[in-house]
Amino acid sequence: MRKLLLTLTTFAFAFSAFADEAPAPDTGDTAWLLVSAAFVLLMLPG
Repeated sequence: MRKLLLTLTTFAFAFSAFADEAPAPDTGDTAWLLVSAAFVLLMLPG
């Protein structure tokens, strides 16, 4: 059991070493999301 746990832990650390970093958020996408949310809020009363 201990050997299995050691093996799984080793593989988990090995695979996380090859993981890519998360991409930075695109400012254009963020701006569009905020503008479209504002349009929806303006449409709600009418």
